[in-house]
Amino acid sequence: MSSTKATKKITPAVMFGPGRILSDELDAREITQEDFATAIGKSRQFVNGLIGGSRRLTFEVAVLLEAALGIDCDLWLKMEYNYRRHQEARAIRKMQLGVRKRVIEMPAEITKAFMIAALKKKKAYTSVAAKQQRTTGTVSSKRRTTARTRKAAK
Repeated sequence: MSSTKATKKITPAVMFGPGRILSDELDAREITQEDFATAIGKSRQFVNGLIGGSRRLTFEVAVLLEAALGIDCDLWLKMEYNYRRHQEARAIRKMQLGVRKRVIEMPAEITKAFMIAALKKKKAYTSVAAKQQRTTGTVSSKRRTTARTRKAAK
């Protein structure tokens, strides 16, 4: 009898890139960044960029790391992919929160326009011209002209 369990997606609160793992490896092996850079044929600035996360870990670099440290290049590439994906998802979530906040804090004039449109649909809102006609018995000249034009067309 086979049982299936629902798997929950676990999202880490903090995601470390492959550079952090590389730094820990170099520390554990007591290798300086400069010595490591020389061993893999790259500059110290290049290795520092990998460790800091400003430089992406490519397939070529993953192969060099595997040769130098004995850690599978697929593992390095998966760590890089997951790290960058996590960073992008975090940036998108941050952007979506900003959009929601702007919608919630919509300017008063836009909110007022939406409310007026809704009230007009329910015929609960009357325009200024209609109020003017009720109180003074006159209509503005523009409205009077359009009313005459309609009568003349009939």
